[in-house]
Amino acid sequence: MKYAVLIDILRLRDHEEVDPFRFKELMKEMIEDGFQRDPIIVDEKSGVVLDGHHRRNILKTLGYSKIASYQVQYMEDDEIRVKTWYPIVIDSKRRLMETIDECGIELTPNTKNNSKTLLVLKGRTFQLGASRREVMNALGGKIKFQYVSTKNIALRLVKEGGAAGAFIFEPVTKEDVLRVALSTLPFPPKTTRHIIPSRPRNWFIPLKKLK
Repeated sequence: MKYAVLIDILRLRDHEEVDPFRFKELMKEMIEDGFQRDPIIVDEKSGVVLDGHHRRNILKTLGYSKIASYQVQYMEDDEIRVKTWYPIVIDSKRRLMETIDECGIELTPNTKNNSKTLLVLKGRTFQLGASRREVMNALGGKIKFQYVSTKNIALRLVKEGGAAGAFIFEPVTKEDVLRVALSTLPFPPKTTRHIIPSRPRNWFIPLKKLK
């Protein structure tokens, strides 16, 4: 049976940073609606937030001490899987390349598509001379991104002209998630995509219960 547990916000650890634009939008929505939609997903053993970083940080900012959580056995449950999101660029190609140049991100032509960190443009592929964190932190707030769930979707959108480019980064493991959560360098926003079959959906928890 699925159930939510109210947990101390300060006991939790984030493994991803929040997107400032999404943070503002969701904060306004939560204040107007007066509830937390769906429990966040938390690893019971470590207190690491697997899904719900924006909700957790919004409630913390608003002075709430509790948050509704659904706790899982992250490492032990084989049905819980972690995948990554693929950032696609919805700005112009020109703006993308100018911004990359301004940020000093090195690009090396890659014809074999054999690197784990790539920038794919229509007709051209480059190996990135920087990590996911370095690239996304440099371009965040300067370039408009959307995120898709698979590499094939990202590549198809670039090929068909639905995106100016796509970034292909290395896979993420459960061990990576726990490691960065316990460090001082969380992943950039929208790095991980957790598949949790048992997660509760369409729950509405009044904010007044979270004081």
